[in-house]
Amino acid sequence: MALSPNELQLISTIAGGLLAIGGGVSSTYFIEKWKSKRLETNLAWAIYGEVSSICQIVRKREYVAKFKGCGEDLRNGKEVNRQAVKADKEYFYIFKANASNIGMLAHSLPEKLVSFYAHGTSALEDISALSSGYHNDKSNEAMAEYFDSIGEMFYQLLSKGDEIVQIIEHRYS
Repeated sequence: MALSPNELQLISTIAGGLLAIGGGVSSTYFIEKWKSKRLETNLAWAIYGEVSSICQIVRKREYVAKFKGCGEDLRNGKEVNRQAVKADKEYFYIFKANASNIGMLAHSLPEKLVSFYAHGTSALEDISALSSGYHNDKSNEAMAEYFDSIGEMFYQLLSKGDEIVQIIEHRYS
């Protein structure tokens, strides 16, 4: 049974329409996938810049050793300026501007980023409390433990930061 010219024309039109729809859908899908991957990569490298910069600052200023050293000095009866450090700057611009997008990042980055920024925020809050004189009435032993905990917070911040940097270098290079 042979198809009439009208039936062939109808089948050709339907096939052409299906191909056009399929091409449009697939090209839209691939363009969106490419945009999403590019956004993920750009976000990862922006986070990399922020995290590595914060870690460099903490290392250069030797916060871990200095805060733990203050704790040791207090235990040894030495006086420590409890208000010597201030933290009144914002260091987490990239994270705060993109917090709703960190779920698109690969591997265990979202969990590590939240932990990194939680440790950083906590350390900054503790320093802010120190600089405001909030703890001036505490004993030297209580303050020694407080200084030790701030040093430990910075140590954890560095540890998480190093993990984040390594993951981004490995995954996005």
